[in-house]
Amino acid sequence: SDSQVWADGFANGTGTLEIRASEIRAYTACGRVAFCRISDSRILRLQVGDADDAVTRVEISRSDFDGTLASDDSAVNIQTNGEVLIEDTTIQNTDGGLLFSAAAPTQITLDRLRYLNNAAPVSTYVAASVTVLDSEFRSNLSDIFNGGPGAILATAGSNWDIFTSSFINNRGEGDVGGAILVEEGAAMSVVNSTFSGNTFTVEAAAPGARGAAIGYRSNAGITSLSLRHVTIAAPAALPV
Repeated sequence: SDSQVWADGFANGTGTLEIRASEIRAYTACGRVAFCRISDSRILRLQVGDADDAVTRVEISRSDFDGTLASDDSAVNIQTNGEVLIEDTTIQNTDGGLLFSAAAPTQITLDRLRYLNNAAPVSTYVAASVTVLDSEFRSNLSDIFNGGPGAILATAGSNWDIFTSSFINNRGEGDVGGAILVEEGAAMSVVNSTFSGNTFTVEAAAPGARGAAIGYRSNAGITSLSLRHVTIAAPAALPV
């Protein structure tokens, strides 16, 4: 492994990794320990779990995941069936953004998250429940394969509740959804939130991309989107 910090239990769901007041300019892996806690730290890249069977509980607070800490790839990749809480934390300048895959956490809570200048959205490729509170998604430009939204990709039957959050100047690179895309049986409720200046790249806009703030794409699954007390403002200039 190329990890600078690596932990794992002898059995799945045993042991604890706790990182406090540290700066790690490399890959950090929690493995499949019972508890991964990170606070008051700056880290380049984090991996939790490595398959679909991890039960790690994750708590991240007052920390910064920043792709400018080193030239290596940067992301927060979480693969656990345990509960995930990320609060008062910034994820910025990363290549891979915040990704939930392989395993479905019992609950994901993003509280006062600042998600800035990332090249991939917060993505859920598992049927997890996600609550977003008082968070900011700003200036994210999707660079994921086959294009996608800048801020959030809700897919694979995930269930999202978003409250009092802002989505500012995000750019999508797919054919639908500049800031947010809801698809593949996902459900999303957005309440008391603001969308401003979200758009598409020139390449995505040319063939007629739609939904600069929020894109909705249904299929055989039941995909749903609810907006209440939401403000949407157009960007100052549209791509041409």
